[in-house]
Amino acid sequence: MRIRNIDDVTVRSFGKEWSAYDQSCLSDEEATRRFDEYFDIFPWNRLPQDATGADVGCGSGRWAAQVAPQVGLLHCIDASRAALEVAQRNLAAQSNCRFHEASVDAIPLPPRSLDFCYSVGVLHHVPDTLAGIAACVRLLKPGAPLLLYLYYDLENRPWWFRKIWKCTDLLRRGIARLPFWPKRALTEAIAATVYWPLARLAALIEYLGGNPANLPLSDHRHDSFYTMRTDAFDRFGTRLEQRFSRAQIEAMMRRTGLDEIRFSERPPYWCAVGCRSRAEPLRLAPATEDGDAHAGGDRPPSARGAVRAFMVATACMIASCTGGGDAHAAPKTALHHAPNRNFDSRGHYVPGRAGFNLADVSSVAQINSLPDGVKALVWVGQCRGADPIFIKTVSQYIGNPRLFGFFLMDDPDPTGRYYPRCTAENLKAESDWIHVNVPGAKTFIVLMKMSSSKKPSFIDTYNPGNTHIDLYGIDPYPCRTELANCDYDMIDRYVAAAETWGIPRDRIVPVYQTFGGGGWMDDGGGKYVLPGVDQMKEMLARWGRLIPTPVFDFAYSWGSQRNDLALESAPELQALFSLHNKAAAP
Repeated sequence: MRIRNIDDVTVRSFGKEWSAYDQSCLSDEEATRRFDEYFDIFPWNRLPQDATGADVGCGSGRWAAQVAPQVGLLHCIDASRAALEVAQRNLAAQSNCRFHEASVDAIPLPPRSLDFCYSVGVLHHVPDTLAGIAACVRLLKPGAPLLLYLYYDLENRPWWFRKIWKCTDLLRRGIARLPFWPKRALTEAIAATVYWPLARLAALIEYLGGNPANLPLSDHRHDSFYTMRTDAFDRFGTRLEQRFSRAQIEAMMRRTGLDEIRFSERPPYWCAVGCRSRAEPLRLAPATEDGDAHAGGDRPPSARGAVRAFMVATACMIASCTGGGDAHAAPKTALHHAPNRNFDSRGHYVPGRAGFNLADVSSVAQINSLPDGVKALVWVGQCRGADPIFIKTVSQYIGNPRLFGFFLMDDPDPTGRYYPRCTAENLKAESDWIHVNVPGAKTFIVLMKMSSSKKPSFIDTYNPGNTHIDLYGIDPYPCRTELANCDYDMIDRYVAAAETWGIPRDRIVPVYQTFGGGGWMDDGGGKYVLPGVDQMKEMLARWGRLIPTPVFDFAYSWGSQRNDLALESAPELQALFSLHNKAAAP
């Protein structure tokens, strides 16, 4: 299944809206006044002469009609073909407008090519607003401004105002499901019986010297009935609507690489402008790629047995002769982990044959059986907070000299959509308890991506600030059947996504793909492919450039499940890792 940052029903609704309310009846005076309400904080003085910019979600072209005469080139972008046809008619006199039918995650413009961008009243109507902002930022040159208008969550309104809004939102949810003509009839009735009377009352209060600010719909007191009809359809006829506080909007803007953020202090709320940071380029997924669905079960979890030692030794000699020891470009660390079924039927630690010295442990007997020089990463997998079961699980390892740390969760899900919900608060309670009661022990999780491997995101998951966890595994699996070769840039995208969410590089643990085939499907509709030696070298080299000295590295997985191939059955890869693990100490 494919996931794009677009809601097709909402796009069709807006296409019909702009066809019905094409803004041709709006007076020049009202069009200019409404433009100023949204753009009064836009830094026009920062634009170069003949600036190139984009209107993301241009709709009827009402904002572009005001912007185009002031710039050199304006790209008008909308996911609705019907809306673009309206915009082309309205902007026929503007020779410097270019039109693109595209969703926000597939804008056909090169990164870092724009002098400015704006998206007014659009990105609260897409499934992932943060990703939409990031897509806009990606197009900007360093220092270039982005203007946003996102629906506010009424945090600056009194309690009764918010109660009224909640009631009207229930009405919206029903009206938005209707066919177009009943929807239009109802929203026009709302404009006539609710918008117009309240707006005129607000105008009267203002005329008499009062302050109508807290009267619902007072912002329309200077608007024509045509604008009220348009806005009533926009408000009640749209299925997908999200609202954000000022603090949330600022946080999203900063996470996507904007600084110099400024908000308008007058309605409509919230208009904000920020400039792309000059300090460091934003590294996100390419804008022209389609997103994929998150595959909830795309991590093959376990192993079965070991490969014979003589096969590894033979492969090591082959790898040495063919230059298999390109370890100088790979991450350098003294600890190496390859989880799942680390112990054979006699209790012997198996991955040590390939130089892995950080064992996957789930019992006291296993940690006590480890050979000298091997540390233990203890699996916990609970995420219920520091409850009695957790304390009992962890306490039995206190004081054990072989203990390195605790693997708290693999792919914890903050939403509950794919796996049982795991809150940041519970992980924080577990990590804090360990730090207090098991001094020196590290806490660790492997993050679940919340979008796709082409456009990964860890926003609103877990980071040092909300969990106090020490280390975070990042697991791009770039070798797949639907690709001509491994997508090594996926590694860069994952690391950039982790940094965007506030995970510094010195806390990232690289996770290498050492499995493929079997019954596991990737999020592009294909299957994973076990990397060859040359592909693994490139993978290691890419990781080495991004995370040169991690606390430990992680080969996933030692064993296999669902008939896939894994490290245990790949002597050539074991040979390569044997050389890497011996040479990789910093």
